[in-house]
Amino acid sequence: MLTQLVQAGQIAARPELAFIMSGYEDDGDARLFSMISPQDFSPMLHDYGFAVQGVAQYGLYLLNRLFQPDRTTDELIALA
Repeated sequence: MLTQLVQAGQIAARPELAFIMSGYEDDGDARLFSMISPQDFSPMLHDYGFAVQGVAQYGLYLLNRLFQPDRTTDELIALA
């Protein structure tokens, strides 16, 4: 019922906010986390090497189409 009231604009809803955070452990291992407001920003670890947020199908499409692990930094800069 609450979801229907929010969708109909009859009650105010908290806007959603999402972050992707990354960093390195002391041993040099990279870590990626998503933190989103609907889950009260509890960190969710992405242990498969990448993370997407927002309109994910665009990022996944580009990743699957263009990812090549042996690209040089210059090639990646041009791609970006």
